[in-house]
Amino acid sequence: MPKTAIVCDGCEPHSLFPTFILGSAAAMGDEVILFFTPGGAPALVKGELEKKEPQGMPEMGELVRSFQALGGRMLVCDLCLEAKDLQEEELRDGIEIVGVTSFLADTQDATRTFSF
Repeated sequence: MPKTAIVCDGCEPHSLFPTFILGSAAAMGDEVILFFTPGGAPALVKGELEKKEPQGMPEMGELVRSFQALGGRMLVCDLCLEAKDLQEEELRDGIEIVGVTSFLADTQDATRTFSF
C-alpha cells in the first residue's frame, strides 16, 4: 500500500485545513501519517480543531473523524508536550506520542510527503 507522510507545523487554519483535507483524500487509498511538530501540537488539544471553522471550508471535526475512520494516524512529537506545556490527557483521542526518530522510521518508505 502506498504511504503518505504529512508534517503540520502550525495551528492556524492555513496549516490545518490542507493537512486534514489532503490527509483524508490520500487515506482513501494510502496509509497516511500526520506528524505534528511543536508549532502544530496545540491544535491537538481536545476541542481546539473544532474551533477552526473558516467560511467556505469543511467542518474540521468531520474532517478529523473521516481521517481517523479511514485509518489515518496522527502523531505528535514527544518534545511538544514539554515545549508547549501540554499533558497527554489534554490531547484528543487517537493521538500517538512519538519521538522524531520513530516518525522517520515509520515514513522512510513514504511515496509522497507534504509539509504545512
